[in-house]
Amino acid sequence: MLLCSFELLPGFERQDYQLKWKCWSLCSGCIVTSLVMIFWRPQTEIFLDRICINQVGHLKAQAIFSLAGLLRKSDALLILWDPTWTERLWCLFELAAFSQSQKTQEKVLMIRPIFLGPVTMVLFLAHFAAMLPGVLVPHGSRGTVYTPLAAAHLFGLAVA
Repeated sequence: MLLCSFELLPGFERQDYQLKWKCWSLCSGCIVTSLVMIFWRPQTEIFLDRICINQVGHLKAQAIFSLAGLLRKSDALLILWDPTWTERLWCLFELAAFSQSQKTQEKVLMIRPIFLGPVTMVLFLAHFAAMLPGVLVPHGSRGTVYTPLAAAHLFGLAVA
């Protein structure tokens, strides 16, 4: 904002604005949001069973039996659900152990479909792509750009 005020960033003329029009806010906002989503680290400790438990051999059985102790110390359980989740017995064991541990303390169980991650990223990029022409296109031709763009955007949201 400060760089734009001192005319250090380039812009382009618009009919309805006396100052030069700049799209730096949208682009920098997209870049900063992307960087935060990639590099943000939670402040709490996380145990990812798929990564922390050896998936082959006798170590897997030992780790599954020790899950109850770990789940007793947990406040919340996040299940990233896919169609094969109920086919894996140790996932069901983990859910049962979590629900039976610490009956006096309130526990949080969250179940999220695994496809929500890619859908969220596609929606974020689609919103950015939908807003970019509105910033870059001159004001007089906005109607010709926005009508098909809005229709495509609404179609994408309906499909998602």
